[in-house]
Amino acid sequence: GLGDNRRALGLLANETVNGKTTETGYYEMGEGLKLERKDDAETAGFIREQFAIPQQVVEVEKGSVLVVDDKDRRWRLPLGEEAYTSLTGRGVLRICREVATERDLFSCHGTFYELPAENADGYAKIRPVATH
Repeated sequence: GLGDNRRALGLLANETVNGKTTETGYYEMGEGLKLERKDDAETAGFIREQFAIPQQVVEVEKGSVLVVDDKDRRWRLPLGEEAYTSLTGRGVLRICREVATERDLFSCHGTFYELPAENADGYAKIRPVATH
């Protein structure tokens, strides 16, 4: 998180228009659940560096999405809407986020999956949650 016991959610917002992604500002949400724009270049830089979206996590192929796990096992997941191909390739979408201890929410080409931790067999136990 933000550190220093700040007790806030920090968000570095982006907007994609005509295939070009631009950073639009830094926001914080405190205990009142009100999202407010902040002028805090230091925290924005911290988020940009420490929480950058990992690149080349999945590979979109002609008939499916290829995922290779930490044990070099290959997994294929279904393709969704074509718009996700470009966004995934450019690395502008957050693919995976831990939502509970050893449980990730994995967003892949328009479908959210529950993804257990690697020590719980990871992709072998993946389950679809919703398609958007």
